[in-house]
Amino acid sequence: MTKDTNTKILDSAEKLILTKGFNAFSYNDISKAVGIKTASIHYHYPSKNDLSYAVAKRFKGAFIKKIEELEQVESSGLKRIEKYGNMIVNAFDKGKGFCLCMSLATDESSLSEETCKVVREFFKESERWVKKAITKGQTDGEIKKDLDPSATATSIVGLFEGTLVVARAYQTEKPLKDVVNWVKLIIKE
Repeated sequence: MTKDTNTKILDSAEKLILTKGFNAFSYNDISKAVGIKTASIHYHYPSKNDLSYAVAKRFKGAFIKKIEELEQVESSGLKRIEKYGNMIVNAFDKGKGFCLCMSLATDESSLSEETCKVVREFFKESERWVKKAITKGQTDGEIKKDLDPSATATSIVGLFEGTLVVARAYQTEKPLKDVVNWVKLIIKE
């Protein structure tokens, strides 16, 4: 299988997880979308859990890379958190985009332990990054010093992820934008 075909399989699986959910798509759906036989998919991903693991790992890696790049270009802890939120707003893309790991987390009981581990790592890494931005902002005097960085980071990540569900239900990014602005107001010194 060429890299292009593998990428198409992973892209198709990601889209299906985001639109239908892990339990509602089949290899036949991917086969139709990519234009290959299901046997070709099974050869490289013997089970849906093998495929979900590969998709989750790719998504986590790409997201972590984006937030690490953000950290390199933005020195302000407060602005890092704002830009993190805006990155989620932009990824929402009028209801077409969503957080793959959040979508997979809703199907946790159907996933392999390996895939669940990647999903948990995604959230832990997101919280770690936000906590680091909060600590930086507190040191620089732009974020309230009385906030517990760990609890605040967990709250911010949970709030952004949960608001994705609300925004999707309403089919508008307004709730996400509102939450980004609210978080900024609440944590700002």
